[in-house]
Amino acid sequence: SFQTLGRLFGSLLSFDKKSIDAQTKNLTGPVGAIKIGELIYQAWWWIQFLIFGAMISLSLAVFNILPIPALDGWRLLWVIIQTIGRFKPERYFTIENTINIIFFIVLMGLWVIILFRDLSTIRWLF
Repeated sequence: SFQTLGRLFGSLLSFDKKSIDAQTKNLTGPVGAIKIGELIYQAWWWIQFLIFGAMISLSLAVFNILPIPALDGWRLLWVIIQTIGRFKPERYFTIENTINIIFFIVLMGLWVIILFRDLSTIRWLF
């Protein structure tokens, strides 16, 4: 997960279109993951399917701990900031809630974009 994220962000920061296309070509969202899971289950039965589910769970855990607003890693970071900075609770929660709401909306919008991209790409595989 860390290697893939590192390569992805490295190519995004390089602003090289060929590199970005190469890194994002093999990415998939929830629809693609379900299709891959279905293919694994049909081809190799349940043990590999359980391993695939474990890989998805591990990837979600890694993503969730990143310090991105609206995720658990961000909450942990803000608890540390509040402890060090000794903010008043009212001010702290107002700032945190505003940032969380904004990024939650951004994450849901990104999720919708990824879902539509998946549907347009994966529909040819059915």
